[in-house]
Amino acid sequence: MKEDIHELLKPYDVKGIKQIIQNKSDQQPHLYKEKLIKKLKLNYFFDDNWDIVKYLSERTSAKIIWVDNIIDGLFIKYHYRGRNLKKALKYLK
Repeated sequence: MKEDIHELLKPYDVKGIKQIIQNKSDQQPHLYKEKLIKKLKLNYFFDDNWDIVKYLSERTSAKIIWVDNIIDGLFIKYHYRGRNLKKALKYLK
């Protein structure tokens, strides 16, 4: 993902991103992300994994935004969500 992330974000004109951090030590994703959100005192965090979104929204003060999918999106009720990254970015405005 490291090589692709900047290319993936180009079409969204996201100018305020200061840094992109990756879990290079392969820690448990939910624990790594929780630690990172708290350490950096993030206000917003995007994720496409519902289990991680649920975990983080219960344990951090950040607004956790779910980039949902067509299957889970039909059955799971969650306020901060978007069907794709472009739609989920509306919460930054």
